[in-house]
Amino acid sequence: MPQVVGLRCPHCAAALPAEVGATSVKCSYCGTTSLLRGGTIASGAPTRPASGGSPALLGCGVVAGVLVLFGGVAAFLLFRGSPSQPPYSDVSVAPGDPLPRVIERVAEPAVEPAADKPPARTLERIDTSRRPLLVDVNADGHPDIVARTDFSEGDRRWSAYAALDSQTGAVLWTVDLTDGDRDTHAAVAHGRLLLLTAAGQVTGHDLKTGASQWSTTLGERGQQMCASKSADAIEIPTLDKRVLQLDVKTGRQTPVAAIPECAPLPTDFEPNQHDPSDRTDSRAPAGTVAIRCGGVSMYTSSGFSKLPDQCRQRSKVDVDNLAGIVAHSLWQTDAGWLVLGVRKPGTYVPTIGLIDKQRRLAWKADVPDGNPLLADEGGPDPAVLLADRVVVGFNVKDQPPHLAAFALADGARQWTIDAPGGNRVQRATAADNHLFLYSDGAVHILDPADGKLVRTIGKAG
Repeated sequence: MPQVVGLRCPHCAAALPAEVGATSVKCSYCGTTSLLRGGTIASGAPTRPASGGSPALLGCGVVAGVLVLFGGVAAFLLFRGSPSQPPYSDVSVAPGDPLPRVIERVAEPAVEPAADKPPARTLERIDTSRRPLLVDVNADGHPDIVARTDFSEGDRRWSAYAALDSQTGAVLWTVDLTDGDRDTHAAVAHGRLLLLTAAGQVTGHDLKTGASQWSTTLGERGQQMCASKSADAIEIPTLDKRVLQLDVKTGRQTPVAAIPECAPLPTDFEPNQHDPSDRTDSRAPAGTVAIRCGGVSMYTSSGFSKLPDQCRQRSKVDVDNLAGIVAHSLWQTDAGWLVLGVRKPGTYVPTIGLIDKQRRLAWKADVPDGNPLLADEGGPDPAVLLADRVVVGFNVKDQPPHLAAFALADGARQWTIDAPGGNRVQRATAADNHLFLYSDGAVHILDPADGKLVRTIGKAG
């Protein structure tokens, strides 16, 4: 007589829909495949006895079959009505055959772990020791920061020139440098970034994208990059006393006559050794007449020679005898000559003043607020000239650097703040009606009206 066998999934206990002749079965609930032991599943139909068999046995078989049928239907309806327990699956097995049962759960395919995301590129540091180079790269009407920078990506570290959006800090493009390019400096001319290496290699890059356009070798070290009167060209004096004119579109070189003076380009270059005869104060904005005061003695092939005080000659003012101040530098403004210096007589407190157009000292002011004797002695630094005010710095021992703003008209103090971003302010400049402070690897942008921080580009500190 056939037997009813209930099979369940060993993984979720759901009914297994075994088929005739099957040696394995797959669960329709969880997808687990199971193997069956005890032979294949036989047909559920009872075997008809041979002719001449006993009518009693035949009747018993019919009765048993009916009972089995009703029992199977009842069990099916009972288990189906329970939502929490899947019903058994009934299969019919011929008498004498081994009962099929689950003996092994087939292992599911291994799920591959998600691939790790590649490390992100991180801006680690901006070289804030170099002269600020600000130019509108992305044509949004605001000057962007072009600077030598350090990046990381996982374990990789490298240096590059990068353009950084001054409004968001986003990296607009990079030009990677090799380890041998440590002394490379940059200039911007005619829509291109120009890089000059210590090995006399010059490369030109599109200012909007940073894409390389050309490369050329000078055959000698270039001293600096200078503006040219020719269209789409710059001029580079070399250590072997040549002057080469470079076409910035192609990099083509043309020897030209020596130039009496290097016309400045927007650049991050600053000579390590200043020509003592050059009395320009490079802190002043481009185009501003700014003079470092004091006479200079020079040794030449003909012996010692003394250069007169350029401040006295240009301003026509006796800068050594101003009331209460000794001038270190003079900057020409619409209101007169801005004086940057120290108090006189007495302690060398950082002091500023203004010589008006009548060549009189219109006003002067100690830069530190509070007790001026707590400030480090020496002239104010940095110094930034804006439309109607001047912002200058001073230091006090064991304190952050300080900045103070004064009105050019009358010397009234506008504000005094602790400078953001570290222990020193290395550079400062004005652009886009804002104050840009270069300090310990980051650029801090301040509102000159009140000295409040607007945003920081790069990692501070």
